[in-house]
Amino acid sequence: MNKRLFWAGAMLLAALWQLPPAQAQTPGQATDAALVVNLAGSAQYRAADAGAGPAQPLQAFLRLRRGESVELAAEARLGVAYLVSGVVESWHGPARFKVGDIGSTFDQGTPVQTQALPRSLLDRLARAPEVLADLRNRQGLVVTREIGRPEPVAVQQARADQETAKATKAGAAGTTDGAVQGLPELNLFLALYEARQYREADGVIRALAQRWPEDGMVTGLAREFDRVYRRTGP
Repeated sequence: MNKRLFWAGAMLLAALWQLPPAQAQTPGQATDAALVVNLAGSAQYRAADAGAGPAQPLQAFLRLRRGESVELAAEARLGVAYLVSGVVESWHGPARFKVGDIGSTFDQGTPVQTQALPRSLLDRLARAPEVLADLRNRQGLVVTREIGRPEPVAVQQARADQETAKATKAGAAGTTDGAVQGLPELNLFLALYEARQYREADGVIRALAQRWPEDGMVTGLAREFDRVYRRTGP
């Protein structure tokens, strides 16, 4: 072996050995624990270390960290999905709770519904703001023929997640009008859009916007999709 290469490699290993571990977490450090998946009405949150500082308004698909406090005004509705446990909590205001690792700690009120959803579904829902930003930057969507091609794996997974959500709905605790309703369809739209299956995506997002007219993320996606999609036939 070339001696120069040997010593260069040895020096590189020595330097790497002295580097601190990447992305190391210290005990008690705040981490992303939950995702706002549905919001109607007024709600706000306060960081764990904010003290008496001002609260910030909640937004759809905002990531919440462990220890943050959330407060809902009267008549507000909120869905919070925990990324580790996959549990989605549906809240009706007035209510107040603190974000935990796998679920909320209640200060005022309790969730009206809890239901577990597949992790693959939640992972894709977290990309909804990126899809909305992508739509806003587009001027048009080109529909391509997919006859004879197998359905993309991501779309197959989204359909499977729909069936899983239906199967677990019967065992969900609480009422049936919580934030879980519509999330499997939103997940399917995102999968169809990313797979460029625009014809079916069009029908899914239009139907969803009619069901969730108060949800800013859904109506925003529907509006931007309608702006760029060219309907050329049935």
